Amino acid sequence: MAELFCLLILAAVIGYFQAKKTKVVYHNGKLSTIGGVQYIIGWLVLLIGRIIILFLFNFTVFKEALYLGKGHLKDEIILLVSNSGDWLIWSTIAASSILYSLTLYKDHPEIKEFIHTQVKQKRQDID
Repeated sequence: MAELFCLLILAAVIGYFQAKKTKVVYHNGKLSTIGGVQYIIGWLVLLIGRIIILFLFNFTVFKEALYLGKGHLKDEIILLVSNSGDWLIWSTIAASSILYSLTLYKDHPEIKEFIHTQVKQKRQDID
Protein backbone atom coordinates (compact mmCIF):
# COMPACT_ATOMS: atom_id res chain seq x y z
CA MET A 1 0.00 0.00 0.00
CA ALA A 2 2.86 2.37 0.78
CA GLU A 3 4.33 1.77 -2.67
CA LEU A 4 0.98 2.55 -4.29
CA PHE A 5 0.59 5.68 -2.17
CA CYS A 6 4.05 6.94 -3.20
CA LEU A 7 3.32 6.24 -6.86
CA LEU A 8 -0.04 8.03 -6.70
CA ILE A 9 1.54 11.11 -5.10
CA LEU A 10 4.29 11.14 -7.74
CA ALA A 11 1.72 10.74 -10.53
CA ALA A 12 -0.47 13.53 -9.14
CA VAL A 13 2.49 15.91 -8.96
CA ILE A 14 3.49 15.03 -12.52
CA GLY A 15 -0.08 15.58 -13.79
CA TYR A 16 -0.23 18.96 -12.07
CA PHE A 17 3.19 19.95 -13.49
CA GLN A 18 2.17 18.90 -17.00
CA ALA A 19 -1.09 20.87 -16.84
CA LYS A 20 0.64 24.02 -15.59
CA LYS A 21 2.96 23.91 -18.60
CA THR A 22 0.22 23.12 -21.14
CA LYS A 23 -1.08 25.77 -23.53
CA VAL A 24 -4.72 25.79 -24.60
CA VAL A 25 -5.46 27.11 -28.10
CA TYR A 26 -8.18 27.16 -30.72
CA HIS A 27 -7.01 25.57 -33.96
CA ASN A 28 -9.32 25.19 -36.95
CA GLY A 29 -12.30 25.90 -34.72
CA LYS A 30 -11.36 23.18 -32.24
CA LEU A 31 -10.01 23.49 -28.72
CA SER A 32 -6.55 21.91 -28.43
CA THR A 33 -3.86 21.52 -25.81
CA ILE A 34 -0.14 21.78 -26.49
CA GLY A 35 2.00 20.10 -23.87
CA GLY A 36 5.40 20.54 -25.43
CA VAL A 37 8.65 19.15 -24.11
CA GLN A 38 7.55 19.54 -20.48
CA TYR A 39 4.71 17.09 -21.07
CA ILE A 40 7.11 14.42 -22.35
CA ILE A 41 9.58 15.16 -19.55
CA GLY A 42 6.75 14.64 -17.07
CA TRP A 43 6.08 11.14 -18.41
CA LEU A 44 9.80 10.31 -18.35
CA VAL A 45 10.08 11.49 -14.73
CA LEU A 46 7.03 9.39 -13.87
CA LEU A 47 8.60 6.32 -15.47
CA ILE A 48 11.97 6.86 -13.77
CA GLY A 49 10.26 7.62 -10.45
CA ARG A 50 8.24 4.43 -10.75
CA ILE A 51 11.41 2.40 -11.27
CA ILE A 52 13.14 4.09 -8.31
CA ILE A 53 10.15 3.45 -6.03
CA LEU A 54 10.01 -0.15 -7.23
CA PHE A 55 13.66 -0.64 -6.32
CA LEU A 56 13.32 1.13 -2.96
CA PHE A 57 10.42 -1.03 -1.86
CA ASN A 58 12.18 -4.21 -3.00
CA PHE A 59 15.70 -3.29 -1.93
CA THR A 60 16.23 -6.42 0.20
CA VAL A 61 15.35 -8.68 -2.74
CA PHE A 62 17.88 -6.89 -4.94
CA LYS A 63 20.51 -6.84 -2.22
CA GLU A 64 20.19 -10.60 -1.74
CA ALA A 65 20.29 -11.22 -5.50
CA LEU A 66 23.40 -9.04 -5.79
CA TYR A 67 25.05 -11.08 -3.08
CA LEU A 68 24.17 -14.33 -4.91
CA GLY A 69 25.70 -13.16 -8.17
CA LYS A 70 25.19 -11.23 -11.37
CA GLY A 71 22.80 -13.72 -12.96
CA HIS A 72 20.47 -13.66 -9.96
CA LEU A 73 20.32 -9.87 -9.96
CA LYS A 74 19.38 -9.76 -13.64
CA ASP A 75 16.71 -12.42 -13.10
CA GLU A 76 15.26 -10.58 -10.09
CA ILE A 77 15.14 -7.27 -11.95
CA ILE A 78 13.35 -8.84 -14.92
CA LEU A 79 10.96 -10.73 -12.64
CA LEU A 80 10.13 -7.71 -10.52
CA VAL A 81 9.66 -5.27 -13.39
CA SER A 82 7.55 -7.71 -15.42
CA ASN A 83 5.42 -8.74 -12.42
CA SER A 84 5.02 -5.33 -10.78
CA GLY A 85 1.37 -5.29 -11.72
CA ASP A 86 -0.57 -3.63 -14.48
CA TRP A 87 -2.90 -2.13 -11.88
CA LEU A 88 0.02 -0.09 -10.51
CA ILE A 89 0.75 1.29 -13.94
CA TRP A 90 -2.89 2.09 -14.67
CA SER A 91 -3.47 3.68 -11.27
CA THR A 92 -0.49 6.01 -11.72
CA ILE A 93 -1.68 6.96 -15.20
CA ALA A 94 -5.17 7.58 -13.83
CA ALA A 95 -3.88 9.76 -10.97
CA SER A 96 -1.74 11.79 -13.34
CA SER A 97 -4.57 12.21 -15.85
CA ILE A 98 -7.09 13.21 -13.19
CA LEU A 99 -4.87 15.95 -11.77
CA TYR A 100 -3.94 17.06 -15.28
CA SER A 101 -7.61 17.38 -16.28
CA LEU A 102 -8.70 19.08 -13.05
CA THR A 103 -5.86 21.60 -13.27
CA LEU A 104 -6.65 22.42 -16.90
CA TYR A 105 -10.33 22.82 -15.97
CA LYS A 106 -9.46 25.15 -13.10
CA ASP A 107 -6.83 27.24 -14.92
CA HIS A 108 -8.35 27.60 -18.40
CA PRO A 109 -11.82 29.18 -18.66
CA GLU A 110 -12.14 28.06 -22.29
CA ILE A 111 -11.95 24.41 -21.22
CA LYS A 112 -14.45 25.01 -18.45
CA GLU A 113 -16.80 26.71 -20.93
CA PHE A 114 -16.38 23.89 -23.47
CA ILE A 115 -17.22 21.21 -20.88
CA HIS A 116 -20.24 23.13 -19.60
CA THR A 117 -21.49 23.59 -23.18
CA GLN A 118 -21.10 19.86 -23.88
CA VAL A 119 -22.95 18.88 -20.70
CA LYS A 120 -25.74 21.36 -21.46
CA GLN A 121 -26.07 20.01 -25.00
CA LYS A 122 -26.22 16.38 -23.76
CA ARG A 123 -28.96 17.32 -21.29
CA GLN A 124 -30.96 18.96 -24.09
CA ASP A 125 -30.52 15.86 -26.25
CA ILE A 126 -31.89 13.68 -23.45
CA ASP A 127 -34.95 15.90 -22.91
